Amino acid sequence: MIETVRRRLRRRHLLYRWTPVAGGGSGDRVWRLTGRGRATLYAKIGTDPAALRAEAERARWLIGAGVAAPDPLEVGEDGGTGWLVSAQVPGRPASGDWPAHLRAPVVAAVARLARRLHDLPADRCPFPRGLEHTLAQARQNVRAGRVDPDDFDDERRGMSARQALEELERSVPAEPEEDRVVCHGDLTLDNVLVDPATLEWTGVVDPGRLGVADRHLDLALALRDLEGDPGWGPSFARAFAHHYGDDRIAPGRLAFYRLLDEFF
Repeated sequence: MIETVRRRLRRRHLLYRWTPVAGGGSGDRVWRLTGRGRATLYAKIGTDPAALRAEAERARWLIGAGVAAPDPLEVGEDGGTGWLVSAQVPGRPASGDWPAHLRAPVVAAVARLARRLHDLPADRCPFPRGLEHTLAQARQNVRAGRVDPDDFDDERRGMSARQALEELERSVPAEPEEDRVVCHGDLTLDNVLVDPATLEWTGVVDPGRLGVADRHLDLALALRDLEGDPGWGPSFARAFAHHYGDDRIAPGRLAFYRLLDEFF
């Protein structure tokens, strides 16, 4: 059915060349659409239409709040297969192969983007992502067999999804989530775009998990990316924390939110 939908979309975008790109961990298939003199588009097709609709809704909200995201041009569903066609956001992924002398400015730009998101008015964001929602979704994902232990971080290699869930349940922070902000929900370096000329952030991609949550939902992933990537490393993670604001980061919460991410 995915191929059927793709052929239908190609007929609607006849003047574009379709180039497959990596689809991430969701199982969606993604193509870059390019054409002479035409704006670049991205087409995402998958078997979870509700998730694609949710991504489109969150992208629209984020654009309205002043942070660039892929502008949804078309979203639809047919026979259990969904699609989303969006405009490209300018910039290069922060995860790209940046020259050594540009890496510190790129990390600073990612930290500024995180602060910009987290400074948005959380009371105006209609998408909840607090623990009462994410823990319930984690349990549901385990029951439905949607958690792949082969993708677990190194410290949980060899665990089953059920064992990891038991660890998660034991690790829930005792303190209430009082410091809720607008989170991207999947704030990896792949999902933050930076202008190579100005070294300012230009926007984000893949906002399907955007919502109001503890800020450490985002910070845990950004810091994990920086710490674990040999091209970056702990010194860049410390630089990110400095630019974001060390006083806003509770180290004890980071491990929990990294564990929580295993279920999504």
